[in-house]
Amino acid sequence: MVARWISILDEYDFDIQFRKGTQHSNADGLSRIPARKCKKDDCKQCFPDSIVQSQTEENANCRICNRIHPGSCPAVMTEENSLLNTIVCSVIDDTPDQNLDPNWLDFWSMEEIKNMQEEDTAIGDMLRLKNNQDEKPLRIDILNLHPEAKVLWGMWENLEVKDDILYKQFLREDNTILLQLVAPQKIRETIFHQLHHNKIAGHFGKDRTINAIRTRFYWPRSTENIKLWCLECDLCARCKPGPGVGKSPLRQSKSSAPLERINVDIVGPLPVTANGNEYIIVLGDYYSKWKEAFPVPNHTAMTVADKIITEFICRFGCPLQLHTDQGKEFESHLFKIMCEKLGVQKTHSTPYRPQSSGLVERYNRTLKQMLSMFVNEHRNDWDEHIPYLMMAYRSTVHSTTKCTPIV
Repeated sequence: MVARWISILDEYDFDIQFRKGTQHSNADGLSRIPARKCKKDDCKQCFPDSIVQSQTEENANCRICNRIHPGSCPAVMTEENSLLNTIVCSVIDDTPDQNLDPNWLDFWSMEEIKNMQEEDTAIGDMLRLKNNQDEKPLRIDILNLHPEAKVLWGMWENLEVKDDILYKQFLREDNTILLQLVAPQKIRETIFHQLHHNKIAGHFGKDRTINAIRTRFYWPRSTENIKLWCLECDLCARCKPGPGVGKSPLRQSKSSAPLERINVDIVGPLPVTANGNEYIIVLGDYYSKWKEAFPVPNHTAMTVADKIITEFICRFGCPLQLHTDQGKEFESHLFKIMCEKLGVQKTHSTPYRPQSSGLVERYNRTLKQMLSMFVNEHRNDWDEHIPYLMMAYRSTVHSTTKCTPIV
């Protein structure tokens, strides 16, 4: 939408001037939000006449006691409170077995957690080491332990035993210490289920699920496990759109012969030379990597079209396809007629996406680097060096084709 308006406005010469909003009495629909902001037929803001009707309805007899009240009727308030209590009680009664709180204390008692940690191969070994000695064991003493126990050994200083239960100290952003329960293998999938599948967990993605679990639990390689479980979640796969949904897939344009596809771009403005040149028209062949550069005083549609025809097409022939950005000189009516008369297919890149014209964009950088090494101190003789630098570029082997450019 925006790109279409930009291409239309580029055809005109205009100056943008600031004008206060109070002076925009003739503003069109594109620059003003409609006054109506809702879809209600009885909105008091959109329809002031409805205010009188609503006031009349407020003065009508109450539907419960059949009397007029200046405010809310006590009978109506009693009925509404009774209905609310009924709804709340029905929700609680209908879901007695569903635990909506993903806190591990509601699922396991402290004694159960202690027993599960002792039965776990990795956590049990580390728990016994922490209870039996204060200093960190030597590496040779843990060679025969479980791989997860070795990971826990690496964070020995951050482990803490409290009430015979192993915790890991986690430093928050506010520099406070949080104790994370070192979860045994037996309950890890249950933890993920409660903090991902649960109704108040919301089936969020991996980042939010990791943060939710990290505030309560820890186990070695927990991040990798959670990412894998989120990818394997069937409900997430069915209900969430995948990455790139609604976008056209990227396509790579391949050239199989010289002059099959030519890329054109404009470099500048540059310092004005003694010859009056300020811009450079750059052309590149996608197949052979042949490059052309023409100094010009401006980049109007007439100048660009004349250079392409007289300096390139008359020497090498008409290309099958001409690819440019959406500059006004390339999107002009003159350039369109030129392509139609010569039988050239005209394509253009996405707005503000120079990567779509990577062939000449990369060469523009090379050309500027070469010019910067030979120009004078005033940098106003760069157009005199271009023919020699183009010869130097064409006589070297290109890194992609492994040969010198040729058309």
